[in-house]
Amino acid sequence: MGAVTGLLVEAHDGRPTKIEGNPDHPQSLGAASAMHQASILNLYDPDRSAKVTEKGAESTWQKFEAYVKTVSLAMVPGCDS
Repeated sequence: MGAVTGLLVEAHDGRPTKIEGNPDHPQSLGAASAMHQASILNLYDPDRSAKVTEKGAESTWQKFEAYVKTVSLAMVPGCDS
């Protein structure tokens, strides 16, 4: 099963600048982990990849999604779809 965390995102000029927990969310009760809060830094990382690559060569989102689906299904016991 998955986990859910209610988050609020503060934005300035249409760009997210701060992430915090939503105090009205019944599961998280206003808590946000350091990982949630730090995830915003990934948006502004100059070394962040601008395209999908496979073994150093440019690839497509469709190939990436197919690969993730294959790997994800292989991790689920008894699932051979």
